[in-house]
Amino acid sequence: MSEQEKLELERYRAFHQGLRRRREEIPGELEALRQTGKGKTVQFRELLSEKLVVETILRQMQYAGLA
Repeated sequence: MSEQEKLELERYRAFHQGLRRRREEIPGELEALRQTGKGKTVQFRELLSEKLVVETILRQMQYAGLA
C-alpha cells in the first residue's frame, strides 16, 4: 500500500468515526433544546437536518459495504 493510499484510508476512517460520533451526540443536543423550549428554533431545525444527513451518509456507506 502506498503512502497516498494509507493517508486516504486514515482520512476515511477519521471521517467515518466523526460521523458515528455525531450520530451519537445529536440526539442529546436535540433533547437539550427541547427541554429549554427551543424545539422550534432555527438551531433545532438545522440540527435535525444534520441528523438526517449523517444518518443518510452512514446508511449509504453501509450499503456500499464501507461501514
